[in-house]
Amino acid sequence: MADFDGIDIIFVVLGLIYAAKHGVGLQPGQVEAIAEVSRYVDKPLAVVLGTGNIVAAEELAGEVRSRCIEAGVPAFASVRHAARATGDLLSYYEVHDR
Repeated sequence: MADFDGIDIIFVVLGLIYAAKHGVGLQPGQVEAIAEVSRYVDKPLAVVLGTGNIVAAEELAGEVRSRCIEAGVPAFASVRHAARATGDLLSYYEVHDR
């Protein structure tokens, strides 16, 4: 997917709703593996933490978000937030990178 020219950014969507409803926690090394991939692809990568406002999923998202920050991987609460931040970043560079 990272080699396809039609893709400019990769969003890794973690289904925390399922994890919360079924008592599945974050797998060991999951965030670290995502961070490792982000270092080897030539495209920006961000994590999306889908929680559906479920309390247990929100708690898990807090843990994942902290680990993403430590690993240097941006994390967003939804695809909409990730897309908006990406658009804002592109707009900024269109204006300031001339």
